[in-house]
Amino acid sequence: MIDWLRKGAAMSNDKHLTPEDQSLLVDVNVACKLLQISRAHYFEQRSAGRIGPKEIKLGRKILLRRAEVEQWVAAGCPPRRAWHWKGK
Repeated sequence: MIDWLRKGAAMSNDKHLTPEDQSLLVDVNVACKLLQISRAHYFEQRSAGRIGPKEIKLGRKILLRRAEVEQWVAAGCPPRRAWHWKGK
């Protein structure tokens, strides 16, 4: 697992998430809560190609599939070029 994420990501720790955060698609803020990283750090890692899950853009809103984020972490957080989601 990547060092910058190893320090904080605990996908089973959902006690700080609201019911809206449990939805199928989550925005970047919720994804950051799930990964326990800051929004700025998320965008730094995304620019560096280290965030694997594919983003979905709806207008200006950036969304991610919650299941894909969870599976990405379970797979050890591979970089974008190595990540191939097997979605259900």
